[in-house]
Amino acid sequence: MIAGLLLSSTSCKKTVYSVKVYGLKSCGNCRILIDDFKDDDHIQLHMIDIDTHVKDYQKDIALYDGLNDNQAPVIMTETFAKAGYSSKDYKVLKNAIISGKKPDLKNYYKRR
Repeated sequence: MIAGLLLSSTSCKKTVYSVKVYGLKSCGNCRILIDDFKDDDHIQLHMIDIDTHVKDYQKDIALYDGLNDNQAPVIMTETFAKAGYSSKDYKVLKNAIISGKKPDLKNYYKRR
């Protein structure tokens, strides 16, 4: 019985949330974002350079109301996008990603 408990407790999978982030190589806020989430075991950032993926970027931001192509970095999940980033957004953004709910941020854009 103890072996069964040990096996079941060690075989639990953690949920990892994948987040697409478009940014510029010269973007200071992108570096802050990476630093804030680098030790987070639940959120995996996929940093995409706008300069080399401009068509993908334009296609993705076209899905959101009120978001235009001069606002970077843009953090995108399946349910929301947020233009810009500051460290004070970290907890709200993390909770929104994990819960799947809309974040309470002023630069929130909803899907069309």
